[in-house]
Amino acid sequence: MKTISLALISIFCFATMSCKAQTTISLSDFSSGDLKNDNYIKDTNGVLDPFIGTWKWTNGNSEFTVVLEKKEMYNPTYLNSSERINDYYSDVIIGGYKYIENGQVIVNTLNYTTQDAWSSDYAPIFGSFHNNGSQYKIYLKVQDEIIGKLLTGHFEITQYLTLPNDDISPIEATWRVWNREGIYINEEAPPSEISIPEEIVLQKMP
Repeated sequence: MKTISLALISIFCFATMSCKAQTTISLSDFSSGDLKNDNYIKDTNGVLDPFIGTWKWTNGNSEFTVVLEKKEMYNPTYLNSSERINDYYSDVIIGGYKYIENGQVIVNTLNYTTQDAWSSDYAPIFGSFHNNGSQYKIYLKVQDEIIGKLLTGHFEITQYLTLPNDDISPIEATWRVWNREGIYINEEAPPSEISIPEEIVLQKMP
């Protein structure tokens, strides 16, 4: 009887796991319709890898440093009444930044210790890849810690060396962010009081 019970439990567990089987889809090929429960949008081709590392912009005594890393199987969904909706996973870029102006530290978020967006020390930079855009561009959500606003933007590698295996070695990238709030006129963003640089060119650090 005990043997039969264990067998039934094993069959039940297997059936449950089969029903919840995860589907893996390449980040390079996914569409918005793939962002649904139990799918994993995986960076199988390494399109996020060139963004990883430390990037820096300097202008006299001012500098802006961005550190990016790849987070695998990130769950970028939102919570609704303690229930997760669209419970999918995706490989994404996360990171932090440090801004020094005239030798004074304005803001420093490089000491984040978790990739959990719901904790107090979450990563303030979230980057996602859209396969309908540039191969070397990610779209950003950046938390401006000074003004307490979520900014929108993009990060695009604009100069790079092509390696023998057709991979690239990044040299420069453009960083552009803007405040999503306000009324747009002729598709132009309204004036904002962003505390970090809005449009700059960063160099990839060794």
